Amino acid sequence: MSNTQSRELGKALSRGAVGRCPNCGTGHLFRGFLTLHETCGHCGLDLRRHWPKAGPALLSIAVAGAFLAPLLNLGAAIFGPNPVVLMLVGLVTLPFLVAGLLRVIKGAMVGYLWSYNVISRQ
Repeated sequence: MSNTQSRELGKALSRGAVGRCPNCGTGHLFRGFLTLHETCGHCGLDLRRHWPKAGPALLSIAVAGAFLAPLLNLGAAIFGPNPVVLMLVGLVTLPFLVAGLLRVIKGAMVGYLWSYNVISRQ
């Protein structure tokens, strides 16, 4: 099997999104909630080479904001354009959305970087 066949983007993204090693799919990607292991415990892949830096944080905020905009419009349609209500809806939902998306996006980004063999500089 050649190197390009073993690095399928779809498998790497899905394995990373569920917190597994993008190479073998068995080893754990995360040590804590967002802390990455330095190497895979199963196949020995050096995960430090594919750390995504600040990309997942920016992407999770963008995705959460794209989801929050229709929710705020719905809140304005139901409760009227009261700025206090809209601010409360935004301030309550945004942190939960970002925290929920951040781990999934970070794992998927590690899979993406591994798939394309992008080496991050430390």
